[in-house]
This record gives sequence, structure tokens and C-alpha cells, in this order.
Amino acid sequence: MSYRIQTRADDELVLSFIALRREGRPIKRIAREFGTSPQRVSIATNRVMAADKEEEGADLSAFYWQ
Repeated sequence: MSYRIQTRADDELVLSFIALRREGRPIKRIAREFGTSPQRVSIATNRVMAADKEEEGADLSAFYWQ
């Protein structure tokens, strides 16, 4: 299995994805705006939500997107 080192630019991209999802923007539209796949947007943002859930020990989905 290969691991990729995250860069500051990668982190900022994911934060942009999260912000747009919080605004209610559809994943497909976010992906199109950033020239990436909907799967990348979904996986990246859901990983952040899952990590927060694990850290807090509670379901935080209401604070993210629906």
C-alpha cells in the first residue's frame, strides 16, 4: 500500500470542499469547479467528518452536511 504525504495545498483544497458542502453545493458541482471527481470530493470530506466523529466520540453529522 502506498501513502501520499499531504501538503498544505491538499489540506486547503479539502477545506474548500467542506465549506462548499456546508453551503449546500452538490458534490458534482464542487468536483466540476475544481476539476476533480465527485468521488474525490466525497471521500475527502467524509474522511474529515469520520475523523471528527472518532475524536469526539459522538455523531457530528448534524454539524456537517446533509
